[in-house]
Amino acid sequence: MRWRQTFCISCLSLSLAPLASLLLLSTPTKAQQAFTPIPYFYSHSNFIENVALYVHGGKTNTNAVSSDQTFYLDLSRPWSTSSPVFISIASKFPSQGTTSTLINNNSEWLMIFNRTVYTYTFRNARWSKPTLDPNLNWNPNMPMVFDPTQKQVYIINGYVDVTDNSVLGAMRYDPSVPTVMNPMRESTRLPLDGGYAAVWSTALNVVVAYGGFVRSDPPTYSETLYEFNPQNPIFLSMGGTNSPAARYGHCMVEAYNGSQIILFGGVDKDNAPLSDLHILDVTTLTWTQQKVARPPLGRAYPCCAVTNDMFVAWSGAQWDKDDEEFKVIDKEITIVFNLKTKQWQSTFSPDPIVLPSTTSSHANTTIATAIGHPKASATTTPAQHEVSIEAVVGGAVAGLAVVLVGAAGLLYVCRMKAKKKGWTWKLLKKKDDSLPPLDHQSLMNAAVAPTEGSVAENAALNRHSHSKDDDDDDGDDRNNHHSTENRGNTTASLKSKTLSGYGFRSGKPKFVQLESANSSEVGPIFQMVQIHNPTDILLPSPLSSSQEKQQ
Repeated sequence: MRWRQTFCISCLSLSLAPLASLLLLSTPTKAQQAFTPIPYFYSHSNFIENVALYVHGGKTNTNAVSSDQTFYLDLSRPWSTSSPVFISIASKFPSQGTTSTLINNNSEWLMIFNRTVYTYTFRNARWSKPTLDPNLNWNPNMPMVFDPTQKQVYIINGYVDVTDNSVLGAMRYDPSVPTVMNPMRESTRLPLDGGYAAVWSTALNVVVAYGGFVRSDPPTYSETLYEFNPQNPIFLSMGGTNSPAARYGHCMVEAYNGSQIILFGGVDKDNAPLSDLHILDVTTLTWTQQKVARPPLGRAYPCCAVTNDMFVAWSGAQWDKDDEEFKVIDKEITIVFNLKTKQWQSTFSPDPIVLPSTTSSHANTTIATAIGHPKASATTTPAQHEVSIEAVVGGAVAGLAVVLVGAAGLLYVCRMKAKKKGWTWKLLKKKDDSLPPLDHQSLMNAAVAPTEGSVAENAALNRHSHSKDDDDDDGDDRNNHHSTENRGNTTASLKSKTLSGYGFRSGKPKFVQLESANSSEVGPIFQMVQIHNPTDILLPSPLSSSQEKQQ
């Protein structure tokens, strides 16, 4: 009955612990209330698949004051574009620009604005003390990319000459030594002045950059695909086919574990807003434009993310020719593109899309799996940043309940199998260490002793039958054994004691018969011992004349 009680208690714990944890997690904290954000552009943004798109700061127009609005768009649950799920995050400083990245296994959000470094920690929902570095580029539109293999951050064209702000090259930030920026040599400069987008390619282990402009008269717009290898830190052209039209202010994100890179939006050389979406196959470096019947509103500087088969973009800006400045869009703020159906749609789902006409997933999913880059998930960096300690305890209790149930179930299965087969358990008796080592001389002494059948057999089996003597009435044999010793038969006594101590008996080999276990109690575990004649071991047995002839 005891094991049944344990099993029931474990099941009850398993059923109640997740419920308690769910109740704790479902109650948002003060800094985690759902709300409707104000549309901005020039915002910092990063995302984690199946978790969230994080957004901070931004402006309503080029000449407006920067905002400190901080929130995330939930990518872990379904929603419609008419009512997306936004969760507010507490903030304490305004900023603008695209310069930010996630570091330390997606546990921290690193940002740079106005030559100042900020860090937001998801675990305790706190901002670090701002750190000023005069070597940093003041331009807010320079991308920052995190290398997960070497755990280094690269700020593209972030290193400048503090005397005239001329760009000298890239800046490297080591998260293990915070607030320390390491300027790289001048050859690390990307030959562009701004408006470019960059992303870390997990398939190629390089930084991939595209688009942007050069401040010339007239301005020059780029349609070159660049790569930056930290092992050979210089920007080189990658080539590629079917490249998108030259642009700036667009976004780039990885999809399908790095096998593809998605490019969306921006403005062309005439500042016309773009709404086209292109997908780069990193294996062949081939671009494919996703042509649709009804494209969304064109925009520059949007915040972008991808989860499984869904590409998401939030906010953005268009160029106002009259005021000659960018202004934030006021409609189609949140848009979703289905990478399977190749269409823009009004709903978002974090689950992979299964089309009726196909049984396999996306064409490049196999390539992505072979690359082996794990995607970020809610188990590594939860979207619920301000999770209380009670929620953590609830999760721990649930895990402990699972372990208890597993142990109880394993014990139950073992006991049932043992009972079905008639097995019973009992510890063996303590080993008798009083016997001397079984050496060659001991065997010889036993071998040369006279062999008197009844005395030798009783002596050899003395240890086996001793436990039964208390229950049986065969005291005659025991008395007979002692009387034989008392008569002074020294050699026979030596032989019987030696052989009985080590489980040998003289004469023909025999086996000790095992006793069946009593099913009503936990019975003993028997050892089956073959009893040999030591003379058969030490002395060569005589051969008959016929056997000698055969040999």
